[in-house]
Amino acid sequence: MLQLPTDKYLALRVIPMPADANANGDIFGGWIMSQVDLAGSIPAVRRAKSRIATVAVNQFVFKQPVQIGDVVSFYATVKRVGRTSITVDVEVYSERNRGTVVVKVTEAELTYVAIGPDGHSRALPPNAEVVTIPADHIAESKTLRGQWFTPDAKIATGAAAILLHGCGGLGAKGGLNARHKAAKDWFLDRGIAVLFPESFTSRRFEEVCTIKMQSRTIRQIDRVRDVMAAHAWLKAQSGIGAKKIMLLGWSHGGSTVLSTLTQRVPFAEFSDDVKFVEAIAF
Repeated sequence: MLQLPTDKYLALRVIPMPADANANGDIFGGWIMSQVDLAGSIPAVRRAKSRIATVAVNQFVFKQPVQIGDVVSFYATVKRVGRTSITVDVEVYSERNRGTVVVKVTEAELTYVAIGPDGHSRALPPNAEVVTIPADHIAESKTLRGQWFTPDAKIATGAAAILLHGCGGLGAKGGLNARHKAAKDWFLDRGIAVLFPESFTSRRFEEVCTIKMQSRTIRQIDRVRDVMAAHAWLKAQSGIGAKKIMLLGWSHGGSTVLSTLTQRVPFAEFSDDVKFVEAIAF
C-alpha cells in the first residue's frame, strides 16, 4: 500500500472544501495548480532569500483526481539551482477514507527566478546553511553552531576552510562583515567550501572586544576545542577531503589559529590526525 514519503520536505498540507470542486464533484485542476505553485515557492524563497517569481511550469501531470475532504500533502524538492533560477519538483499525495488510503495525485516541475529590489532578476546568494556541530565542551547546549557555505558543484575542489571570527563575533543575526564576506567569496570562487564556527553566539554572547581580558568567560582553549570540533565535522562531510582542510582567523580568531597549531599537543583529547594543509593568522 502506498504511504506518504518520509524522506521529502513537506511544504504544504491542505483540505479542499466543496467550494473548490467542479461540476463533477472533483477538485478543480486550477486549485491544485495554485497550491503546487505555493508549495514549490517555499524552498525557492528560502534559497533565494528574496522575492521570487514563477517563470515556467516545465511539467504538470494530473495522475488521479482529488476529492472533497482529502488531506492533500505537497512535497517540494529543489532540483536545480542556476545563477538566478531555482527549479523545484513537487509531488502531491491525497489521504482519503480517514487516512486509510494514500494516492499520488500530481507531479510537477516549476522554475522560479530571484527578483531584486528593482523588479528584475538577480543572482542568487551563496548557499549558506546553519549547521549544528557536536561539541561536548560547550557546557549547556553541547553544540557549536556554524555557517556553512558550499561552492558551485561545477568548480568544487573538495577543499574546505575554517574561518575564525575576531573579538567582534558574527553578531546576533550571524551577519558577515565586509572582511568575512570578502574572504568567504574568495574561497568560494576558487571551489573551496567555507565553515564559520560561531564561537560566541553558541555560548550566548555576541562579542568580547569591549570586555576586559580578566572578565572574559571564554578561554583560548575553548576556541581551540571549537576548531577541533569543526575539523571533525568537516571530515565527515561528503565531498570534503580530510587532507584539504585550511584554517584562517582574524584578531581573536588569529590567536586561536596560533594556539591550535602550537598548544594542541598537551591536550589528550586532540587526535594526531588533526592537520591543516594551510593555516593563516591575521
